[in-house]
Amino acid sequence: NDGILFFILVFLLLFGCYKEKTAIENTGAFDDVKQRAENYRNDVEALQQQLDELTKQKAEKEASLSLLESRENYKTQPTAFLTFDGGFSQNTVNIIKTLDANNVKGTFFVVAQNLKGNDTLRAALKAAAESGHRIGIRSYSDELSEIYQSEEAYFEDLYACRDLIKDITGQDAVLVRMPGGTATAQVRFKKYTGSDATFQSVLARLEKEGFMVNDWSVDSSDATQTDIDKIVSKTLDGS
Repeated sequence: NDGILFFILVFLLLFGCYKEKTAIENTGAFDDVKQRAENYRNDVEALQQQLDELTKQKAEKEASLSLLESRENYKTQPTAFLTFDGGFSQNTVNIIKTLDANNVKGTFFVVAQNLKGNDTLRAALKAAAESGHRIGIRSYSDELSEIYQSEEAYFEDLYACRDLIKDITGQDAVLVRMPGGTATAQVRFKKYTGSDATFQSVLARLEKEGFMVNDWSVDSSDATQTDIDKIVSKTLDGS
């Protein structure tokens, strides 16, 4: 009987050790499966992030393509490019709201001193740039009698305007509209410097530094009247 009891005890001991070993092995297997599941989950999240980024890039590329195609259309279709001089003001903000409501983009040539210390207008300029409107350089002070005194005076004013636009929008403005247009600039430079050479030197320097000078081919007359029908008619006539 003692031998049988001893055998039973040994058997139970061995059986208990086996079950404990199996439990430990099963725990290890569970931990392994759990870790693999966690790895898969991380992989899925990483792939989802990549997909989201690619989807975003696709949308941006499609928008850029659409913009490029629309810009090419002007070569074969009558197109009006809306440019606005002498901003930024509350009236400019109202114009932008109207353009946005009709899904139209405009180009705004900024007089930077109007923005100095005006957080409302600065925020509006930043929003306009972010929504796809083009921001160009007109001048900082808009004092033509000072700006056109010399090449150095002109570029000092231009750089000040460019830098403020960059500070507000984060964008590098390269479109330039000389105050009064190039015809006025030429006349003023000659008046103050006594030579046409200054005007030609300024144009060459603008091109060398990557700026693009923009004039206008149609005057809508909106600066001198408020009759909408006449403004539209004059624009469509191209006169």
